[in-house]
Amino acid sequence: MMMQINNNHKKICFVSTITNSLIFFMSPHVLELSKTYVITLVARGDASELGGVLSKQVAFQPLNIERDISPWRDFLALIKLITIFHKHKFDCVHSLTPKAGLLSMIAARFAGVPVRVHTFTGQVWVSKTGIIRWLLKQLDKILIWAATDLLADGHEQVDFLVHEGISSAGRIKVLANGSICGVDTTRFSPNETMRKALRSRFQIPQEGVVVLYLGRLKRDKGVEDLCSAFNLVAKSDPSVFLMVVGQDEDSLEERVSEVAIKFPGRVHRVVGVTQTPQHFMAASDIFCLPSHREGLNVTLLESASMSLPAVASRIYGVTEVVVDGETGMLHEQKNITDLAAKLQKIAADREMRIKLGVAARKRVMMLYPQTLVVQAMSTFYANKLNTKRS
Repeated sequence: MMMQINNNHKKICFVSTITNSLIFFMSPHVLELSKTYVITLVARGDASELGGVLSKQVAFQPLNIERDISPWRDFLALIKLITIFHKHKFDCVHSLTPKAGLLSMIAARFAGVPVRVHTFTGQVWVSKTGIIRWLLKQLDKILIWAATDLLADGHEQVDFLVHEGISSAGRIKVLANGSICGVDTTRFSPNETMRKALRSRFQIPQEGVVVLYLGRLKRDKGVEDLCSAFNLVAKSDPSVFLMVVGQDEDSLEERVSEVAIKFPGRVHRVVGVTQTPQHFMAASDIFCLPSHREGLNVTLLESASMSLPAVASRIYGVTEVVVDGETGMLHEQKNITDLAAKLQKIAADREMRIKLGVAARKRVMMLYPQTLVVQAMSTFYANKLNTKRS
């Protein structure tokens, strides 16, 4: 049941499909904005999952929003959103994730919410083909029609959406230099003590080279590509280890297990969502993101802040974070041979890893500090809610 808040301040509602998105992406914004506004968070999940985010100024409204297309359940969610928005008379509704964006922008428009903001963090339809791709693109166009303001987490994503005819030039804005929440560069900084402790826990030799994948286990994140590439690298270099951290959302556990069985003691699997990604990054030497589609990936920025060089796909969003040959190495999308070659090259050259890692952290500290991004969001809201009133 939703906590009741009595306050005369202007009201903002953030909507996401799941609470994890709100925790990982919006926590710093919510904490800062709640100093000025009354905040309500809407997502599928439980209030206990939001930890220290909730307060007298921040309430939670659970609502089941399916990630995949489900016409009847989507319709029910739409009706519930319209009801919630009518009841609370929000000054602004701000959505994340594709499905939550579509439903909440339509609902907010029908409910008469004056400021309707959606943040694009990547497109599901990028890796689709045929009628499904066409349909999903049309749904994004409906979302844009219903919104008053559009944000994207990176400039390359804006260019892509314009190129694909989803939005007109100038319609979508990027705050600061990009990134949905920036990086806490103090929390995400090299930690030799944690490195030694975690390697000891997993029985990884201190001189071993650890390749880390941290994120949702999805096919379009390239997890299968990574397993195949590691299979090639591990055969020729016994010093290379693989650590896979995250929640399996695409039945890929068996694929990771196959590689683990083939190379006993060299593949380490940490199941579920971690609240301490910096610990696994501290224990690693290379961050790998062989994704088929991305926005401006936050985890990629966080690993860079930990002075980890990246080996990642040459796709929009990723190329905005990883400067090839300067902060990491890019491989051709879905090219397992190229991915393996880049992993092998960087794993074999310690001096290169150090040089790339130092440059990666320096770049994050200059362009993506969390304080800069949070301030940009606060300024955005100060302007919007002073000029558009209910």
